[in-house]
Amino acid sequence: MENVFAVLSQQFGLQTVIKAVVVCVIMMIVRKIKPNLSPKVEIVIRLALSVLIHVLFTIITNGEFLTVTKDVMCICGVSMIFSAIITKNYDKEELKDTIKPFLPEFDVDKIDEYKEQISQEKIVANETVENDRISIGS
Repeated sequence: MENVFAVLSQQFGLQTVIKAVVVCVIMMIVRKIKPNLSPKVEIVIRLALSVLIHVLFTIITNGEFLTVTKDVMCICGVSMIFSAIITKNYDKEELKDTIKPFLPEFDVDKIDEYKEQISQEKIVANETVENDRISIGS
């Protein structure tokens, strides 16, 4: 999971990723309460949560309100990317159409690259741990 944070924070910034994770957690709760949400309703809820979380964060940190619209769109888009990375199956074309208004410059094919990078980092981390265990146990 921390690899997902690292990869996305390099692309979008740590604050945006943290806000997007909060949106994802709240969306999981909403889906448990109301499991049969249509995709359009889910996007509206995600966008509303993104606005609420960003405005609260801006108030708490005494930040600028001039960038709220751009930041909220980015948070909502990153929360969709985060969900796509965590879930194994996603429709690439549907995701491309959904994310385009929120992150116009983002290429959905990067999600597969992120997943590959994350899985490679897990393999390297596991090999390192195994090698450490072997050297310690010897």
